[in-house]
Amino acid sequence: MGLVTRRPCPPWRAARQAALRTLVAAVVTLVPAEVRAQMQQAQRTAEHAGPVEPILRLALEERYDDDVLLTGSQNGPGAFLTKIMPQVGLRLDQRLTKLETFFGPDILYRSSSGKVDLDYRAGFELQTQVSRTARIDTVARFWDTSDPLSLPRQGLARTLARTYYGLATFGWRQEFAPRWSFLVGYRFEGAKVEETDHPAGFLNAPSLEVDYRLTRRADLGVEYRLQLFKFGDNNAVAHSPGLVWKYRLSRSANIKISGGAAFYREHVDPSKNGVVPRFQIDVAQKITKRLDWVFAVGHDLVGASGFSTAVWADYSSLTLSWQLIEKLRLFGYGSFFRNGPMPNIGVFPLKVDQEKGVAAGYGLGAGAEWRFNRYVAIQASYDRLDQVGSVDLAQTSLTRNIVAARLTVDAF
Repeated sequence: MGLVTRRPCPPWRAARQAALRTLVAAVVTLVPAEVRAQMQQAQRTAEHAGPVEPILRLALEERYDDDVLLTGSQNGPGAFLTKIMPQVGLRLDQRLTKLETFFGPDILYRSSSGKVDLDYRAGFELQTQVSRTARIDTVARFWDTSDPLSLPRQGLARTLARTYYGLATFGWRQEFAPRWSFLVGYRFEGAKVEETDHPAGFLNAPSLEVDYRLTRRADLGVEYRLQLFKFGDNNAVAHSPGLVWKYRLSRSANIKISGGAAFYREHVDPSKNGVVPRFQIDVAQKITKRLDWVFAVGHDLVGASGFSTAVWADYSSLTLSWQLIEKLRLFGYGSFFRNGPMPNIGVFPLKVDQEKGVAAGYGLGAGAEWRFNRYVAIQASYDRLDQVGSVDLAQTSLTRNIVAARLTVDAF
């Protein structure tokens, strides 16, 4: 007689799990398709989510700057500058959401004069794909600085006075119908130069753009922008309708052309009222995975310079970035600007007429960055800036040559 073979009964736990899966599947089938899609997208997002990472960074820079404001007088602070820049913040890198925020004090030491200054900077950047049809992008930056080279606008770099400057942009792109989309935008700028007779200046500019997909490559749209200017006790407003055309030249190249007119009205001085034609051309191309360039040129009405309510402005810029090898990146840029008082004083002929308050300048720069690993990098750069004339006739013309070396160390 052989051994008795037992055949175990199916476990109760397995039966219970099978029944539960059947019940969940039945319930899910009753959920609307749109809600199921959102649940699946949330699940996929969670699967690709990355943790919030701290940012702890320290940068050391040694700079030579022959700016006349630094070296042109016996009491000038001197051309050599040592800059210590600690930075703390948070970073979130997910498949659909990218966030980075930081704050840092800058310690500036000028060895020639022994002068020490303390500046501050902060930033916030968010890019998120809210759904398959909606995207939000926002950027905010703030500077409290005695180093005008750190500011993104050349027009502010004509004084060594402490300057407060803030910039914020917001954009919500939404596809609301086949081939149709809209973009709700907002731009803020604020500037305050600590000099006599220079009150704070602000710009608030909400905008709306509606686009129609003509073909797989081309979009055509209309836009409206409202600009609210404030400079001390003076207020001004500009209504600006326009047209937008976007074209995908290739998978890696895009061009955007916009044009219109800004109808400007100033409350304190109506003699400055007028119409400013505006246009902008943007071209961007990622030639390879390692090489890309961006070009922009335009004419527009701008504010928040810290020196006047609003000015007309010509501008152009070209930036290049080349990841030559894995650890070595080369970069360069060129830019030009020209601006003058309203209404369109000195726009033509295309020259710098200082008697009419027209200012112009350019910037050229190049550099290289060597990254030892994800934590340590060194950078060397050269910049040449030249600014001729000013909306303030008493301002000195500026020519600057800057050579800098920087070491950056990240703790995480």
